[in-house]
Amino acid sequence: MATKRRFDAFNVKLPKSKKAQQEFSKGAKGILICRRCGISYYKKSWHRYLDLYKHLEKKDTPVRFVTCPACEMIEHKQYEGEIRIHRVPEKYIEDLGGLIRNADRQAQEKDPLDRVIEIKLHGSSLIVTTTENQLAQKIAKKLKHAFKPDDVKISYPHDGGDAVTIDISFGE
Repeated sequence: MATKRRFDAFNVKLPKSKKAQQEFSKGAKGILICRRCGISYYKKSWHRYLDLYKHLEKKDTPVRFVTCPACEMIEHKQYEGEIRIHRVPEKYIEDLGGLIRNADRQAQEKDPLDRVIEIKLHGSSLIVTTTENQLAQKIAKKLKHAFKPDDVKISYPHDGGDAVTIDISFGE
């Protein structure tokens, strides 16, 4: 008859890294509302539509107005994702913009801090910046699937940072 082994001795709690503490700090008390974009922080996460939360304790809940992390990034001209689309055929420019805006809308529905910061047109190139590197990678994947570019290169920083640069090229 096999005996049950106890693995309680192996349940070791390691301290969080400094980066994890910075990104996932303790939740703030009450409700925080971004003074720029209007999203709300409640119960350790940011929400787009706070009025939809019926379980919200409205009485005696302190409310503070702050700037959300995404708006702070935009204000300080910071980004985690950059997509550079080179030699875009004229016929694709409008469709590329639509695809990027749709991806932005979908990402914000899931997490209001995931945003496309800017779409810039420079000659035949588009430069897209995002608040999250995962969003830039998702957009690049959608562009690759929809438009079949000639080349897609993803570059990560050598210093271990979060920013990602994606170069997409069409034709010669």
